[in-house]
Amino acid sequence: MLKIHQHRPLSKEAIDQVFRYRAWPPFKRVLWANPFKHRYVFPLEADGQNLIVKVYHHGSLHYRLAALLGWSHADRYYRHATRLAAANVAVPGPIMLMKWGPRNLPHQTLFVMEYVDGREMTELLAEIEQSDERIKKVASQVAGLIDGLSRARVSHRDLNVKNFLVSPDDTVTLIDLDSASYHRSGGRTFARKHRRDIQSFLTASRGAPKFSAAVASKLKDR
Repeated sequence: MLKIHQHRPLSKEAIDQVFRYRAWPPFKRVLWANPFKHRYVFPLEADGQNLIVKVYHHGSLHYRLAALLGWSHADRYYRHATRLAAANVAVPGPIMLMKWGPRNLPHQTLFVMEYVDGREMTELLAEIEQSDERIKKVASQVAGLIDGLSRARVSHRDLNVKNFLVSPDDTVTLIDLDSASYHRSGGRTFARKHRRDIQSFLTASRGAPKFSAAVASKLKDR
């Protein structure tokens, strides 16, 4: 079984390169790994682009059925990245979702997205806290991304400091949409979950009180 959803076209050669990442890819190139959840992130150069492949291994029948039905974490990431990118929210641009398995059930899902140069905000927060200029610049972008989630009616559900990438020029990108949810009608349920997202981020960033206060202030002004 091989099933491909393309948000942006890739050449056959590029698709063949992605396909080689199925099963157990070359771990010496891993950028990020969660062995407990069997998820791995690798760089990919294809079609003259720097890309990222996030590989999900579906070890149980439950996860394989979810992947077959389009309910898996990879499916969520792909859908919500597509939705947020269309709403001009800074997320890695989605490119392709590939599902592969020896029979009818997917054993692996490979999500291809644009490469974003940056480090997790967790690694940089202490540095940002020491600069009023950086606090202002980064806090404004974080508040804008959180506001973008609100406009798109997407609850992130894991809005932690580690799920924001900060580039060398302090451009901020939101990542890790595996657990996100879309709330078509908005309403009280979404409002409650959005407030929970905000509180999760402010709690996670409390080690940098000036930065956390700046984000909170900018969110109140929106």
